[in-house]
Amino acid sequence: LGDCCCCCCCCCFCETYRLRMNWYEDTADSANQVGRRARKRSIWNFLNLLAYTANVIIVLFVGELGAFFGRPTYPRLLEKFPTLMTPKAWLQSTVWPLIFVAQLLWVIAQLVHGDSAWKVTKRVRYYYLGVTLSQIAFTGLWLYQQLFIATFPLVIALFFFMHISHMEDPSPSIMDFWLLQFPMSLNSGWVLVLLVITVNMLIMDNNVAMEYQVIGALVSLLCGMGAFGISFLLAKSLDLVLPIVVAIAGALAIFLELLDPVDKILINFTPRQINWCKWSAFGAFCLLIVGTIIRSIRHVYVQRKEEEDNLKAAQREVDEIVMMEQSTVNPAIQYVPGVTPTPDTTEDVIASLTPEERAFIYGNQEEEENNGDEHTPSGLYRC
Repeated sequence: LGDCCCCCCCCCFCETYRLRMNWYEDTADSANQVGRRARKRSIWNFLNLLAYTANVIIVLFVGELGAFFGRPTYPRLLEKFPTLMTPKAWLQSTVWPLIFVAQLLWVIAQLVHGDSAWKVTKRVRYYYLGVTLSQIAFTGLWLYQQLFIATFPLVIALFFFMHISHMEDPSPSIMDFWLLQFPMSLNSGWVLVLLVITVNMLIMDNNVAMEYQVIGALVSLLCGMGAFGISFLLAKSLDLVLPIVVAIAGALAIFLELLDPVDKILINFTPRQINWCKWSAFGAFCLLIVGTIIRSIRHVYVQRKEEEDNLKAAQREVDEIVMMEQSTVNPAIQYVPGVTPTPDTTEDVIASLTPEERAFIYGNQEEEENNGDEHTPSGLYRC
């Protein structure tokens, strides 16, 4: 007996020691995985911080305020190349600071908050670096009036924004929306407006005839808004920031500018041509707003339909489970997958019974109710 007890104690001690060592190894592996993920996440997050800093210095201070290099700023170039698709001048000085304030909150959140940092690493990855480099290249080319080459960085930036939008959560939380989705949607909408403006400035810089400048303005407006509208309506997630930015900062701002155009526009174009572009911009604004409302209603309808379908599927599963349990208790009940008995079929069966069978069923049901046995199948299911 003593030898057996000693053997048992030794076995228990060895097993306990083995389990404890396995726990230490698992804990060490988990810590190493978390550390590797944190180091990888930190690299991307600090690269995003550096990219944001460079973007602010080049785009805002150099492009908007004209610091360091003495080159003409965005407002000066818009005054030099007044086109039929140029929005209000004050809008350029308002949108960029708003974009950088929103992205500053995003950069701080992805550095401080662990969950937001992980989401940035998973969704945005290197695409934000591509966006910032594209905007820096566009600013340099634009300020040196290389307008044709400047259109390519804008297209590349829109490509990166498209990838970022595909990685967004279809149903984001409030924090995810304001920290992750809002800054990118605001920036992408303004990049699309800049692309339309740059194309029209390029047409004007090449001294194209005024009739072709009008055609180019209408075609660029139609292509830009049409491509955006199709992608917006076909998108899986609902993004209201992007269409609102394009509608207000693009179409509506162009319409307001053409209500009281500058002298160069009045000299170069006829009132009829100005009215064509003016009301086309207003029509694009109305279409964007109506399309946004329709897309929102459709999104809500699809969500409710999915919820109803999920509830019906869950109810069918519950009904099948109940029928399986009842068929187990009473083999007389035949369980058929996907088929639930309805009141109509039950009444038909009751009506076809003989008086003796009906008395037997309801008599047994009264006895069961009097006995208070809840687990006994009722006369209705016995029928």
